[in-house]
Amino acid sequence: GLCAGAVSATGAIAAVACAGYGAESFKAVAMSGFGSASFAGSMYALFLPMAMACGIEAEERGMSGARLFFAWSVAGNAAGAFMFLPGILGIAYLLLSVVVAAIAFAFVKRRSGAAATARAASMLLFGAVLSALSVVLPPYAEIQKAKVAGLDPEVAFTAELADRNAALNRISQAMWMEHPWSGVGAGAFKLNTPFFADKEEWAVLPPEPDCGSNAYFTLIAERGIAGALVLALVVGFFVWNWAFGLWGSVRKFSETDESYPWFFSVSPVVWAGPLVMLATAADAWFSNGFTGTALALCAASAMALSAASFPGVKRKKATKD
Repeated sequence: GLCAGAVSATGAIAAVACAGYGAESFKAVAMSGFGSASFAGSMYALFLPMAMACGIEAEERGMSGARLFFAWSVAGNAAGAFMFLPGILGIAYLLLSVVVAAIAFAFVKRRSGAAATARAASMLLFGAVLSALSVVLPPYAEIQKAKVAGLDPEVAFTAELADRNAALNRISQAMWMEHPWSGVGAGAFKLNTPFFADKEEWAVLPPEPDCGSNAYFTLIAERGIAGALVLALVVGFFVWNWAFGLWGSVRKFSETDESYPWFFSVSPVVWAGPLVMLATAADAWFSNGFTGTALALCAASAMALSAASFPGVKRKKATKD
């Protein structure tokens, strides 16, 4: 988890630097709001809570070599989330990461004491300071101003955006009703929009709308019921594995005489996975990133790591008569 977070953080820092020092394409992405098809910062924001859980637990395990990976993961992914997410969504992801960090700190405090907790907190603070320093330089002044303005709901969700989304939602539903089982085909939304859009709707639609207002409408329009069922089966597979691990850990703990509650017998990474999955599902309501590969891989890797972090259920050894 820390290695994945560190790799993501390296890419985030590179993208942040490009946005601030002259790459117009990166700057345009950083300045985009809720009308964008997807948010590049979502991937970095989804790696952040998992990296926090792994980094804090690494301190509980005495893995001193993981500290710099932890700080770097926090610094890079937090900077990338700030730079490439709308302000309101960035705060929501930050709160999610704080919840995960609080669970992890409670785990470390109960299992290893105040000293280990203080060391983990110091590395988290170090990463947060590095993140703040990486986005307060003069080249980012225009982006910072846009982020602050985006915290106002009236600025983030304009009347024009609501009209555009309403038109895209109607078009998506029309496509789905025309092809309920298979949809119009993956990536074919743009090709079919002229056949379903009304003349009045073109006044609020973008010149070449290539997706619906969010991932859910795009999914049913392009891939129909069959595509939605495939996605549901994949999500169900990860959720079932996680639930199976949860049941196994509860059963195993019931056979022990530990002095601490069951909650503290389970790695905090276990709780990060479902929270990342829920965040991905919520993100899909505002963007179409969910239908691509980046966010899907983030959610899948988080759930896989989470399910694998349950304590193993040891089989009882057979005894000879």
